Amino acid sequence: MFLQRMQILVTPEQRDWLDRESARLGLASTAIIRDALDAARGVRPAGVRLAAVARLASMTVAPEVTQAEIDASLASRYPAVPS
Repeated sequence: MFLQRMQILVTPEQRDWLDRESARLGLASTAIIRDALDAARGVRPAGVRLAAVARLASMTVAPEVTQAEIDASLASRYPAVPS
């Protein structure tokens, strides 16, 4: 990934928060800022997506639900639209 240098000014409160988040997450403050910029643009870094997939894969499987139960649940939430 090609990066460009940029200088920003932050308030002391913002800097304190960045330092705390950096320590909590084990990431550089600059990485947190880049992730925030991506999130604001609607982009999720591959690492975030892969971590989400790993969390989903590690979850226990819920009891089997039948199609009839799904249909009944949907019917109770979303009334039929008149044609």
